[in-house]
Amino acid sequence: MRSGLPRQLDRVPFEGTPRVGIALRFPRALERGFEAEAHHSRCRRLVWSAFLGLAIFDLFLFGDWQMTPDIFSLALFARLGALTPLALLAVVVVWFEPPVWICETLAASAAVLAAAIMLGLMLLSNSPYREGEHHALILIVLFVTVVQRLRFPYAVAVCLSCVVLHATALATIPEYPFALF
Repeated sequence: MRSGLPRQLDRVPFEGTPRVGIALRFPRALERGFEAEAHHSRCRRLVWSAFLGLAIFDLFLFGDWQMTPDIFSLALFARLGALTPLALLAVVVVWFEPPVWICETLAASAAVLAAAIMLGLMLLSNSPYREGEHHALILIVLFVTVVQRLRFPYAVAVCLSCVVLHATALATIPEYPFALF
């Protein structure tokens, strides 16, 4: 039976003030009720979206084979031998419904690791097409924010991490024009 959270929302005042920069928060009891009611479906959504994201990430091997053939064996190892097993381990953990912060941290960490792998492969390659690898970061950001719908602080952390990794990686390529950053 549902807890009646939508009806409770109509009767509960928000904590905080509606000024810019101050987050409105629900009372702790209501927030705990929401987490208790939504946690099971949230964990299942993260698990299934992780499988989708992992499949897409591993399918990028076809792009690696075309754009960076000089490091294809490294790409194969990084994607299938490093990230895939770690992501599958995270999926198992999330399946058993740990606390919210663990679920969100695992999903965010996998996304940042995927971005680091993509950029690392780009930097290690000598292929003239290697810069094409960095365009995949937008897919990671979109996946985290649209498909997985990570909680706001975690999504912000992933997006900021991707920006920092992206700028750092492109800055290390001397021939990459600054105007294209």
